Amino acid sequence: MESKIRVETSNIKNELNNIIENYSINPSHIDFDIIDTKIIQTKDGIKPIYTVDFIQKQPDLLCKIIDIDINESTPEKEAFVKVDCTSLDKPLDVDLDYIIHVIKKKLAFYGIVYGIKENNLALTAKEIQKRLNPNFKKFKVLIAIGTPPVDGKDSELKTFFQLNTVGLVDDKGNINFKERNFAIGVDVGTVIAQYIKPTKGIDGYDIFGNILKAKDGKEIQKINIRINTADIDKVEDETSIKFISKKKGSLIQKNGIFHVEENVKVDRADIKTGNIDLKNVSDINIGVTNDIEEDIVGAGIKVTGKKVVINGNVGPKAYIEAQTVDIKGSVHKEATIKAKTARIKNLNGTLIAEEAFIENANYAKIEIQNKVIIENCLACNIISPSVEIKKDMLSSNIVTSSKEVILNNVIGNNNKISIKPLEIPEISVQYKELLIKEKVLSNEIKMAQSTIDMLKQKLDSNLRNFSESIKLIRQLQAKGAKVPTALLNSVKNFKEIEDSYKEQKNKLASLEEQHKVIIYKIKELQNSYKLAHIIIKGEIDAENLIEFDDTLSRRLLNKQRSIKIYVREIDGKDQIVIEPLF
Repeated sequence: MESKIRVETSNIKNELNNIIENYSINPSHIDFDIIDTKIIQTKDGIKPIYTVDFIQKQPDLLCKIIDIDINESTPEKEAFVKVDCTSLDKPLDVDLDYIIHVIKKKLAFYGIVYGIKENNLALTAKEIQKRLNPNFKKFKVLIAIGTPPVDGKDSELKTFFQLNTVGLVDDKGNINFKERNFAIGVDVGTVIAQYIKPTKGIDGYDIFGNILKAKDGKEIQKINIRINTADIDKVEDETSIKFISKKKGSLIQKNGIFHVEENVKVDRADIKTGNIDLKNVSDINIGVTNDIEEDIVGAGIKVTGKKVVINGNVGPKAYIEAQTVDIKGSVHKEATIKAKTARIKNLNGTLIAEEAFIENANYAKIEIQNKVIIENCLACNIISPSVEIKKDMLSSNIVTSSKEVILNNVIGNNNKISIKPLEIPEISVQYKELLIKEKVLSNEIKMAQSTIDMLKQKLDSNLRNFSESIKLIRQLQAKGAKVPTALLNSVKNFKEIEDSYKEQKNKLASLEEQHKVIIYKIKELQNSYKLAHIIIKGEIDAENLIEFDDTLSRRLLNKQRSIKIYVREIDGKDQIVIEPLF
């Protein structure tokens, strides 16, 4: 062959083999130089075009000990620079640029054009340069890696709620029907469901530049959500379709169509509907078509909403919570009602509210933040700042108030009617907080006083030295002499102690003023029972106990009528006074 043959090829290895075969050349006596490289993109991938000079000469030593190892275990493949220095008889001294040149030459020879770690070439060359010594074992370094294809995702329908499910199985294998989610509370802008459209796949490349085709996602799930467009928006973009609530309310289904309703009406709340959790979202009307004597809210069922109207009875261990609760039937003794405002026909269970009106309360526990009005009560425990029994109080009631108790007729006995402000929950919390503050302030006052005493002692013991130091400084200044630093520091230290003393005195005065305010508030709460009263408009039977605070009590020995009971100081001593109402 000629001393040099120039060809343009996309496969250097094949071209070299052709020359060896055509010219019957010993493979170990031919080398090549890459004169130019062009990269073009085709429909099948990346194709290199090399301009190569083939030269009849032996490759140099570095070309013999550096080669490329290809891992084909994955479609994208990996390429490693492998180095074998075991054939060297002494260290080889080669500069970094030439090592990089040989690596690139080897990559081109094997047709590797994609995923080459160009940024790591200098570091790889430096590592090879350090190991060009027969004492080093064979090693290899990753130099190129392909990119696997990323298949597209199939379509998906995401729902952000659970409707019409049979029930959830707990960790013991029991089905909890009360988590069935009859209705779901939603707000304006709540995403109810989202249909994710199928996505396109992203093709990859192997290290030879061949395209690795990705699969596109398929539409495998149809959109089967039917909506009331007055309540729910359908918003579509390139990637998804969202179903978004247009108003605040309850998401429910009617004839397979989703609605958002501000007022939910159901015949019963039981294991078929499960718990109804619509707190601060919707009004709920339960029992619209049922007889009032039935348990409209079943045993153990929880119902929450903005306003809850129950046209029937509330079963055992049921829980009702809303801003407004209106129960037109009876509340079981093991049921609990919590509300801002409550109106109940027959209460046998527990009521916690800010205000309440109850027709009949029997064996009930009632805790009201402001005022409760009850028509008739028997054996109830009632706690409220203001209590009014409009008709009849029967036997065995315990009434605890902080402001007033107004009764019509007390026709039973063994009732305890108390004015005990400190047993009202809100006042009790306030009182305990004041006691804690008083204790903290007392400790701070003691510490401040102790600090003042210590500083006063220091001032007294150093006053003579301070006066003498001031006198000496003035004498030296009058003579124009330099004042020693130690003398100035002693005066400075005394002044600092004096300033600290004044600061602590001011702090003590402030703490004592705060303490006075706290003590006043504590006594005000302790004595607030003196401002309250009990009024009996009709009659009250004998053997009923009247209490004011924990210190004053009086059992009525005779039936009395139309009286006012309060506390007044008589001869320097607080006493319970009973006087005619009119």
